[in-house]
Amino acid sequence: MFRGNQIRATVLTIFLFAGVLIFHHVGGGGFQIQPTFAILFFASLLYFRVKPMQEFAGPDLALAILVIQAGGHFMVSAPTEQSNLKMGISHLLASILTYEFAKHFDRATAAYERILSYLYPQLPSHLHLNIKVLFVAVNHRSTTEISEFVRRIIRERAPPTFYCA
Repeated sequence: MFRGNQIRATVLTIFLFAGVLIFHHVGGGGFQIQPTFAILFFASLLYFRVKPMQEFAGPDLALAILVIQAGGHFMVSAPTEQSNLKMGISHLLASILTYEFAKHFDRATAAYERILSYLYPQLPSHLHLNIKVLFVAVNHRSTTEISEFVRRIIRERAPPTFYCA
């Protein structure tokens, strides 16, 4: 179930960013999430998706985690008084925990899948998502009809000042 690259990348990225937020709070920091936080999230997701897990023997994974922890720290920081030592230790602990989680991800998911197959034998071992995306072009006439329909509904339910206008 968790053997696919996309699922693995998503779980690792969510775990990593949850670590950034949780340990930033534990370190005494305030939150003011910047829009670049989403960019870092998707860059991390793409990085873990493209890079094979076999190449994450040690230094590459540790460097990626440290860069994301540091970037995440600066992207959620709010101007509050805090101890730099406490914040540094907190993010270092988050990096170590995330590294161990990512390093043993395959063993952990294999154990989790065994538990699920024991508890729920009817559960499929692989999930296949068939999602079809259809792009529909709406012509101008139908947009006008929709807006007139919405205006008629609003006009009947509006306060008297709008109703008279």
